Amino acid sequence: MALHTRTDSLAWFARQLARLPFDFEVIQPAALRDELRRQAARLQRLAEAE
Repeated sequence: MALHTRTDSLAWFARQLARLPFDFEVIQPAALRDELRRQAARLQRLAEAE
């Protein structure tokens, strides 16, 4: 199954994707994969904070 969508904010869309309760693969754009990595790094920092 494939989902095709548009957004004005990759950061917002990456946050929405992170909320999904299932795994997914971003085929394109590469910039969305980069934004997901940034969001993951942020969440990791928050999880490790004391």
